Amino acid sequence: MKIRENYIAVGVDGSEQALKATLWAADEAFRRGATIKLIHAYTDPVSLYAGAMVAPQVNLEEAHEWAEAVLTKAESDIHHRYPNMTVSRQIRHAHPVTALLEVAEHALLTVVGASGINRLEGFLLGSVAARVAGHAPGPVVVIPGKTEME
Repeated sequence: MKIRENYIAVGVDGSEQALKATLWAADEAFRRGATIKLIHAYTDPVSLYAGAMVAPQVNLEEAHEWAEAVLTKAESDIHHRYPNMTVSRQIRHAHPVTALLEVAEHALLTVVGASGINRLEGFLLGSVAARVAGHAPGPVVVIPGKTEME
């Protein structure tokens, strides 16, 4: 049996759905007296087609800076609502599903948005939210994106 620690893990990718997930997780953490662990993961882009197409060069420093900015915004949004909430941040150079599943290992709860920035990857491989929900070792809350009613 896995020992759960007193934190809620949140996948953050800079999307509107991730912001909704972050704020939902903050509300839940406040109710439970838990902390928040924000996770942003990124991978190098890969070519979708074989042949002459070459994947663009990735500047890992820029990717890391962008990840810091995304997490800073998410943390700021949490602290705007809950100034004293403890928030930790983690940037991983890994596939988002892998990173989230590792952090979910001991989380009270893992929260993800239903739709992120990388819609093409979601179409080809299945969404990060669906894969995390299907494979996480503990409870997962998926915050839906916009519906036709919105």
